[in-house]
Amino acid sequence: MSWSTRAPISRMPRPSRARPGISGVKAVPVLADVGKKAEVEALAAKALSEFGRVDILINNAAIRPHKPFTETTDSDWELVRSVVLDGALYLTRALIEPMVKNRYGRILFFVGDGSISSRQRPHSFICSEDGADRHGARARLRIRAT
Repeated sequence: MSWSTRAPISRMPRPSRARPGISGVKAVPVLADVGKKAEVEALAAKALSEFGRVDILINNAAIRPHKPFTETTDSDWELVRSVVLDGALYLTRALIEPMVKNRYGRILFFVGDGSISSRQRPHSFICSEDGADRHGARARLRIRAT
């Protein structure tokens, strides 16, 4: 089995530098395990402190075990669920109130098509994708504070 929950430091994004013709471009890399609430809250706090606000949140984190469903353990499932479902919940919770306060925000949930048709993909991943799809993606959340 192979798992990859964190990118090697050498592959982490570096802060971007403005390119010719593009002014004011800024990016801040933050290493966080989205399945851990404290790390997600720290990530959100860092984004808010660096940029002052977050206008768009894209929940797109995923992980899957590379083994047959019959070999998937409870701990495999907990890891998949923590990244795909819990991570989206934690990050949305951390940023939705500042979006409402700013009277603007967009929250998107992206999931693969495995929640609709498996295409030989591990069932534990499909179940968690389906959970994200049913609880977020189809809701099409849009913040409109008045």
